[in-house]
Amino acid sequence: MAAMVGRYGAARPEPVAPAVASPAATPEARLLAALGDTPRAVERLAAAAGLPVAEALSALLALRWAGAASPRPGQRWVRGTP
Repeated sequence: MAAMVGRYGAARPEPVAPAVASPAATPEARLLAALGDTPRAVERLAAAAGLPVAEALSALLALRWAGAASPRPGQRWVRGTP
């Protein structure tokens, strides 16, 4: 074994880059993917995005401020601005 290490060098693991969360992993991106032209209830959007309703509401507000989502009557949301 020592002869092999001397001949080929010690095996060194390659450095691994730290994992970076993809944009699709953010609550906002997950909700944006669930939004469309047809108004959907907050509960359905939250379920589609795999989020608790409270977190979905917070992310929807951020999307509204960014102009990416728009509220409709009855706590329903659509993609884009009115």
